[in-house]
Amino acid sequence: MGMYWGIIQQVQGGGGGTYIFPSSGSLIIPAGISTMQYLIVGGGGGGGHADSLLSRGGGGGAGGMKTGTINSPAAGTYTVTVGGGASGVGIGGTSSVVGGIINLTCTGGGYGGSNYNAGNGGSGGGGGSNEDRTYGIGVGIAGQGHNGGTASRSQAGGGGGAGATGGRPNGGAGLSSSITGSAVTYATGGNGGAKANGAANTGNGGGGAFSTYGYIVGGTGGSGIVVIKLT
Repeated sequence: MGMYWGIIQQVQGGGGGTYIFPSSGSLIIPAGISTMQYLIVGGGGGGGHADSLLSRGGGGGAGGMKTGTINSPAAGTYTVTVGGGASGVGIGGTSSVVGGIINLTCTGGGYGGSNYNAGNGGSGGGGGSNEDRTYGIGVGIAGQGHNGGTASRSQAGGGGGAGATGGRPNGGAGLSSSITGSAVTYATGGNGGAKANGAANTGNGGGGAFSTYGYIVGGTGGSGIVVIKLT
């Protein structure tokens, strides 16, 4: 069974194989395929910024994540979209596989809060805070992710992950998949008040910023990924 990387993956070796999409493209499925196993992860949300004394940005929410198997998928060309990671007050891009009667979609992660409420998404962003008050969390989508974590005045909330609600300040846990042949964890929420960028093709949320004085932008969310295994 082959393993194929690239933007556009065309069926080889009788149609079986694992097709990894780090960016958008197309997949041709021939007649006679028995099963289509899939992993879809949306882009991660951006971490919240910090712009005042003891300001803490919430962690960005992870991109929504779905896994599953479709029996006897219809032959044809399927459009594969891979969502980008977001920065600032941005929701991660949507990832999807669409063709015939199949429409599998994962929403990007919500942005982390700051001196505003966090954004909703596949997983919600964590709440931001400063020394005077806290701000609201982002809400995740059932079946794709979880809510962001609540903040206190001394700690920001972490972004929600595919496996768990965001904590304070840690992001929610992601979920592991072995569809590529190796176990990889995807869709982990960004930490609150600890700026970091999400790794490419993980759908992880960006870390929120922390500032003792002045404006600091939060981390950028990781781009999503689509993996299709045909047998």
